[in-house]
Amino acid sequence: MDLFGFVDEVTINIYQWMRWIIQRNLPITKVENKLTREEVTMKPTTARTIKVCMRYAAGKVGRVISSEMGESFYLIFDGWTSNSLYFPGIFAVYVLKGGASDYFPSLRWTTAKRCPLTSTTSRRS
Repeated sequence: MDLFGFVDEVTINIYQWMRWIIQRNLPITKVENKLTREEVTMKPTTARTIKVCMRYAAGKVGRVISSEMGESFYLIFDGWTSNSLYFPGIFAVYVLKGGASDYFPSLRWTTAKRCPLTSTTSRRS
């Protein structure tokens, strides 16, 4: 983003923090951790700032998806487990005029919902 010269430093910094958190699946509070701040090159920020920016970005993306999706779409339900966590996933697939995917030129895939659920069963042997 900084190569184009039209994005201010604050926006670049927030983007880099959000990308760092999301790609590593870290808690948002990691931005306030002393050791984290020693390791990264981004300027310090707060968890509250990151939350506000993530909510704003999610809202913008959601509006784009809802305007593209229209009334016709279908849902794919999937899930996976890791130890005692269950991760159900709901994906929306819809036709996009003009194409958007290398594999399916007229289809757009988006995650409708993904959240971890803890197991309610005990693991006694």
